[in-house]
Amino acid sequence: MKTYAHIPSRQLTIVGQPNSGWSIADDGTPSSFDLEFQFKVTDAGGRGCLLVYCSLDSQFSGDAWHETLEAALAAAQEEFGIARSEWSELAHK
Repeated sequence: MKTYAHIPSRQLTIVGQPNSGWSIADDGTPSSFDLEFQFKVTDAGGRGCLLVYCSLDSQFSGDAWHETLEAALAAAQEEFGIARSEWSELAHK
């Protein structure tokens, strides 16, 4: 699968448990904790892109389909607060 953009490690504050669901949390949310995640935007089989994210310990992960690379980067900013400048772009779609 072709990778268009990548962040090898970025800290997120989350709440939840492996295999039972998790979400982004605000600082101070009860039971929240900080965890390092890797982010990628990859090809989705020739139709759109996938925003893929996984904790570095592989306990928490997710993905979301987007029609374009720009839409995936915008979703990463909205959902995770990731600025476009944080991405290492490896290839253009």
